[in-house]
Amino acid sequence: MSASTSFRIASLDRRLDAVAAALPTLLARHPYEEDFWPAFADEVDPIHALAWCASDTRYVDARIESMLGEHGVLRDYAQGLELLETLHD
Repeated sequence: MSASTSFRIASLDRRLDAVAAALPTLLARHPYEEDFWPAFADEVDPIHALAWCASDTRYVDARIESMLGEHGVLRDYAQGLELLETLHD
């Protein structure tokens, strides 16, 4: 792994760690899916924007799936985004 890749992943990890730490509060504030997913997207979309390549995106998605699973969110991130899109239509 190159130094720039290590730096990118470390930067993504710091941001993802912050979201993971805030997730219990986010879930408590938004107990309904239709409220949770937009709030969650507000937190993770900026992180996705920092993913420079497909492997970064896969890494971010895997971390997101893991943190959601750890907190018992049964719907996966992609399904949550689909729900969010249908709510906006």
